[in-house]
Amino acid sequence: MVDTLVEQEICSSGLESEELEELPREFLETKKSLKNNRIQKGIEATKEHYHVIQKFVILGHLDEEVCVDVLKAYISLLVKEKQEDQQKINVIDWLVFDPAQRAEALKESSAIIRKFLASKKHDATKMVFARWRSSALPSEEESAIHEHLCIHVYLIR
Repeated sequence: MVDTLVEQEICSSGLESEELEELPREFLETKKSLKNNRIQKGIEATKEHYHVIQKFVILGHLDEEVCVDVLKAYISLLVKEKQEDQQKINVIDWLVFDPAQRAEALKESSAIIRKFLASKKHDATKMVFARWRSSALPSEEESAIHEHLCIHVYLIR
């Protein structure tokens, strides 16, 4: 829509010193398709169970006792998730222990880091990096080292 508005503004302002090409139909159709896809994903996300429960809690359509039970269940779920994350972080210590396995350890820790980043768990990601501070990076895995350093730079920005 913005592209179309800009094009109309340029045409109506008289700044048109040369002939402009019209945008291909495929571009406009793809743009509409992407917009509709984002809208559809947003609608689907609101139908997920925790969003439905959240809506009822916020609107006050649930009894206070039910709200307390929902919050307890949610908190226990968060605690369980945090414990699972801590186990994944602790595994890195065992992987780094053997210097012969450090290349594989770097690849595995990068996989864990990618998962944490995708889940927006930056603190957990930083904890994984902390496990590597006392260990030397393996020299035989250039691409894994490059990925590790790129993620590190991303986190310290």
